Amino acid sequence: MKRIGVFVRSLARRRWRTALLAVILCLTLTASGGWIYYRSLNARMRRDDGWYFPMAADDEPEETGHASETDLGHVDEARLERALKEWAGDPDAEIREDRSVLNILLCGVDTQTGDARGGRADAVLLVSINKRKRTVTLTSILRDSYCYIDLSRDPGNPRAELGRVASAYSLGGPATLMETLSAAYRIRIDDYVCVDLNSFPRLIDALGGVTLDVRPDEADYINRTVAGMKGRFPRGADVKLTGQQALIYSRVSPGSDETRAARQQRLILAILDSARQSSPGQILKALEKVPRYVSTDLTEEDVDTLVKDAFMQGWLSYSAAQLRTPVLPGEAEEATGLSAVVGGRRVWIVDYPQEAKRLQEAIYGRTDVEDSGEAAYLTELFG
Repeated sequence: MKRIGVFVRSLARRRWRTALLAVILCLTLTASGGWIYYRSLNARMRRDDGWYFPMAADDEPEETGHASETDLGHVDEARLERALKEWAGDPDAEIREDRSVLNILLCGVDTQTGDARGGRADAVLLVSINKRKRTVTLTSILRDSYCYIDLSRDPGNPRAELGRVASAYSLGGPATLMETLSAAYRIRIDDYVCVDLNSFPRLIDALGGVTLDVRPDEADYINRTVAGMKGRFPRGADVKLTGQQALIYSRVSPGSDETRAARQQRLILAILDSARQSSPGQILKALEKVPRYVSTDLTEEDVDTLVKDAFMQGWLSYSAAQLRTPVLPGEAEEATGLSAVVGGRRVWIVDYPQEAKRLQEAIYGRTDVEDSGEAAYLTELFG
């Protein structure tokens, strides 16, 4: 009888080990299959170094108006040009960087293909991940900000120009835009990701929609101007929007450059909130919709590392902060952006020395920016 008991226990142990091995094998196969599936998605992204110089001249449409009524009036354009060139064109300027901080330029591109070589930068955001402070900072950059654009890499017409942030993308691609913003704000920008805005509805629907606050005037405007709405666009607090509704909200609602940038920023945060609340299956389904609409200078290995870090370090649990540059009159902080007509176009004149300090403090927690020489004129305009 004792031998029978020993045999039964031995058999049970073997069965338990066999079952455990089977479970481990299943998990391993599942994980391998998931990894293979993820790698296939990663491989489908468009890889592009971002240096693109079209033959056509920049034809970026300017915004219909600025919400701020504050105008600089007369601007000494010659002195403004010297100030911008000295500030952003200084080869000895110190660009702030930190190994624990990752800065990625996110561009919402108005195109059907998502290719960095086509379309316009309809939304420009800097996503800053500080792994030491466990923070994510989303900085919306107004497209009409007037800046120095280095186009010396253009093989057909090497030069430097002054123009709007949106023009830097149109004239020299996302890599030129990265360099332009890095020089203006004295911040190292590591990589870029361009996403076709037409992919947003697919992504959002796969996550089950997004929740946003929709003001009555915004809903009324959309219902009046968007074909097919006819009073059907919802309004109120915590409104659940479909992907198509969210895209309409971010692009068609009333307002100008700064109000649209704020809406697009809120939409990005709403998508992140939806991702936090989604199941792994929903997230995989959402990711499946995205790759063919994405262009980036990140290699497949770079993306692998970012995905691993995001999961291992819990990036989705990081606290998120929102910024917009420049600060406009009437806001909580002292204005660093004022409206002006330069070269026949209405633009935002930006106090870049002050904005560089503000962004560096927000992203890195410290700054050592100094403004002097001709660049001081940018600050004088706001005195």
